[in-house]
Amino acid sequence: SPARPENGAGDTKVPVPADLNVPIDAAADGGEVRAFGRKSNGTDAVLNLPAEDPSQPALTLHIRENFGGIEVIER
Repeated sequence: SPARPENGAGDTKVPVPADLNVPIDAAADGGEVRAFGRKSNGTDAVLNLPAEDPSQPALTLHIRENFGGIEVIER
């Protein structure tokens, strides 16, 4: 099932349980995208990560930010 957080400006932080299967499709027009030890920054920063186990249920994150940062945090 998908979640679609969006933010115009500032930082978007999305906490997820460490044992959750989470594919990520994240983009910021200007800023930095960080998730699971990877990052992309600058103009049109994009980070796409597949599910760790495609055969298991997943929470797909589609995150959009105009200007600022996106961070997916394992808890």
